[in-house]
Amino acid sequence: MNATIVQAIVRHLLTTVGGGFLVSFGITGGLLDAVVGALSTLAGVAWSVYDKRGQQPAVQQQPDNT
Repeated sequence: MNATIVQAIVRHLLTTVGGGFLVSFGITGGLLDAVVGALSTLAGVAWSVYDKRGQQPAVQQQPDNT
């Protein structure tokens, strides 16, 4: 799955959950934006780390000049 798609899904899920908190606890819209932005950033970083751990570093071979 594409990282952009995952980030969009996470952002929409967080917005939905945040909307529930907004209604239930009276959280302001500005605070909701800040929390969703922060959690989206953390999710993006976590996805990046997960993606990078799955890739093995390329081994460079020196040309044999003999």
